[in-house]
Amino acid sequence: MPIGTPTPGAATATPRNVEYRISRVAKYLSGRWLDYGCAEGGYARALLANGADQVVGVDVLEDRVADARQAGIPNTVF
Repeated sequence: MPIGTPTPGAATATPRNVEYRISRVAKYLSGRWLDYGCAEGGYARALLANGADQVVGVDVLEDRVADARQAGIPNTVF
């Protein structure tokens, strides 16, 4: 695997990734957003901090959804 390639299944919500990806959609952030592949909620937090009103997060890994729920992020449904 090349250097810098994420491990399959690893969370991608690193500060650098979140900042870059949120900057790409920031001007559209309002209302309800779907975070598909929400993992532990890193992007949900960033979406809310940048203008989304609510985030609905889904992930195929139940333990990640449980972790996101435990984080108690306001205005989210996982």
